[in-house]
Amino acid sequence: MTNTEIVIDGSIGGGSVLRVAVPIAIALNKTIKVTNIRARRKKPGLRLQHLSGCELLANLSDSILKGGKIGSTEIIVKPNKDINCDPQFGKVELSTAASVSLIIQALSNYVFASKLEVGFEFKGGGTHTDWSPNFDYLENVIKPLYKLFGVELVIDVQNYGFYPKGGARGKVTISPISSSGVILNTNETESISLISIASNHLKRASVAERQIASFVSSEIKFTQKYVKYVETSNPGSSITAIIKYMGNSLKGVSSLGKRGVRAEKIGKDVVEGVRNELHKFSSVDNYMADQLLVPLAFAPKESSYTISEETSHVNANLNVIKQILGPVIAQQTKGDIIELKRV
Repeated sequence: MTNTEIVIDGSIGGGSVLRVAVPIAIALNKTIKVTNIRARRKKPGLRLQHLSGCELLANLSDSILKGGKIGSTEIIVKPNKDINCDPQFGKVELSTAASVSLIIQALSNYVFASKLEVGFEFKGGGTHTDWSPNFDYLENVIKPLYKLFGVELVIDVQNYGFYPKGGARGKVTISPISSSGVILNTNETESISLISIASNHLKRASVAERQIASFVSSEIKFTQKYVKYVETSNPGSSITAIIKYMGNSLKGVSSLGKRGVRAEKIGKDVVEGVRNELHKFSSVDNYMADQLLVPLAFAPKESSYTISEETSHVNANLNVIKQILGPVIAQQTKGDIIELKRV
């Protein structure tokens, strides 16, 4: 072990530990070893989306990746000491519906830390999958919030992908931009937009329209609705609600269609999720709570946002950031919310 090597115990969390630790270490030009990767998961070790993200990061930064295979519970990444400052672009091919958005998250964290532009083309994978943000949430919640913190996403989707076949196709460019710091506060609700998407296989059954029907019959008033049918490898659907507050805060709630579950029930799940978010005083939803930690860690001092609870993902990511960067994020409980601030 050298004095610049970082060792992270991956058992403290899931794949998010990799998406935080590896990009930051590469950006800081430090060798990193991650052990016990996803040790507490039903299927421990690297899955395809984790491996693809690590491989892409290594290729874009000319780093050496050891232990990079499906199921591996330990990896070592040794970065290149002479990182090319020119924009770097790569390609990812995914044979399953592995989440493309989680790969984007890992690369975005690298850009926040390195201030270098990267991009990639993806062939295969999923744009709307379980346990990850779908591309509608990515475009309408993550993208504008990342921009506030200093990173711009340009996303071009040619084909969407649902579980189990995936089959998505597109291109992503992630660029550093200037940021003077940001304070996210929850204010009065400005608008609620609905995005209902379904594959062409489900058009005759009006699945996209029926997913919105639960909102129409609820007391929640939405401002806009978007209904879209797309060509995909297999049937699938999703509905996402975007809550925009006066000022700069955003929240999102989404649900995926499931075989044997009526479209109206999928919509109702999102109605309940929106109702819950409207009663919270946090400035971001629980998913963004942990995804904004790396942006916050590299933001100007005094930048901040608030969350409703300290989830296991938040704890794990905070621990990783503290181990690598030190105590750069402070926490303070204020009534029903927790403020996270760059110090």
